[in-house]
Amino acid sequence: MTIEEEWSEDTTQIRTGEPVTRTLTIRAAGQTAEQLDDIEIADIDGVKQYPDKAVLENQHERDGITGIRQVKVAMIPTQQGRYAVPEIRIPWWNTRTGKQEIATLPETVIEATGMAGPARAAPATEMVAPQAAAGRPSGESAAHPTGAAETTTISPGYWPWISLALAVGWIATSILLFNQTRLGRPRAAKPERKLSMLPLERDVEKACSRADADGTKRALLAWAAVRWPQHTMTSLADIAGVTPAELSTRIDALNRALYSADGGEWDPRALLAAFQAFIAEKRGRAKPRDPVLEPLYKT
Repeated sequence: MTIEEEWSEDTTQIRTGEPVTRTLTIRAAGQTAEQLDDIEIADIDGVKQYPDKAVLENQHERDGITGIRQVKVAMIPTQQGRYAVPEIRIPWWNTRTGKQEIATLPETVIEATGMAGPARAAPATEMVAPQAAAGRPSGESAAHPTGAAETTTISPGYWPWISLALAVGWIATSILLFNQTRLGRPRAAKPERKLSMLPLERDVEKACSRADADGTKRALLAWAAVRWPQHTMTSLADIAGVTPAELSTRIDALNRALYSADGGEWDPRALLAAFQAFIAEKRGRAKPRDPVLEPLYKT
């Protein structure tokens, strides 16, 4: 698992009152994007933060699945100065080493200088002052020293645009929720998930047919991550814990053959048969036959 950040501006040249975008990206091998937790954004005194909705992506590769979770955060310093953006630490379990590790994003220091609004209004004051004094005697100009200040305009900065963007986002979200409530979820969602499971099931069957222990493990982890998205599937033991007895026993045998000190043997044909029986049962292929009742009176 890795975490990285990207800034839309130079962190040492940020203007006070102007937004800068910070993009946070998490990548986790062997997990889907839906299984990754939200990134906790710590508060920073003097900086307003507006996190956007997370963007999720799953990349299917030959050696498994990689989940990607990306969040964009708009940050606006309200005062000039230096601000420390706290580090982010995400614990995760390394299935190769069998140890817990921590993905860390180091602390970042940003520097805000100047003010966005007043700095741009100053030239307007200098341009209007000579026109206000034109055609007047020097004494009259001295009698009204504040005439130029009355024409000074102060720019509102980026706040109206940010408010407009938030309002548009709120309206769009309300419309989407209303449509989902009125029309319900699309009926095609379940068939799409079933279709997406087929390639993963085929990968497990092919790996078992080749008696490839490592390949079977990778295929089982990728299949289980999609089959049980509500669980964290990072090891064969996790899969064995949610499968029926026969399939669980065969998966435990594969796990011992891969990692036990004295090795061990596993039967790829038995694992394949148990896996296919489980798939058939879940799809409703294996249905119990109706019992045949004996006649009430025997002849």
